[in-house]
Amino acid sequence: MNMIHRDLKGKEKYPFLTGVNFLTKDLCYDENTDEKIRKEGESMAKSFAEIKNTHLPTLTQYVPVVDRVHGDNHPEFHEVRAIFENMVEKINAAGDDKPDLDQEFARLREVTGNYTIPGDVCETYAAVYHMLAELDRAYQAQ
Repeated sequence: MNMIHRDLKGKEKYPFLTGVNFLTKDLCYDENTDEKIRKEGESMAKSFAEIKNTHLPTLTQYVPVVDRVHGDNHPEFHEVRAIFENMVEKINAAGDDKPDLDQEFARLREVTGNYTIPGDVCETYAAVYHMLAELDRAYQAQ
């Protein structure tokens, strides 16, 4: 499903969704998840810092909303929110240094089924998983 939303003038309304839609084919990993994430991250042009700076503000806005809207039907998202909030604290505390997020990303992969998007959720929920997966790959590549 590769949907591009446009306003009345034909301009893309949510360009970040187009940028992350290509990830859907890579959401289900096998037992080699960590190695795949590491290899894919090595080939990506953007660093963890760049992706963090791009996605963190959006994730900070979206994660609480997705939790409120979908948490009753997807209680695992309550844990995603808690893990994400812990990650933000560590990122902020680390400043310019690389934060230690290995356990958080491992737990996110476990809780989300390697960022597998449920079939009954909105595009914002999907965007959160896409951004978290991209952040994870960039982190593992460093």
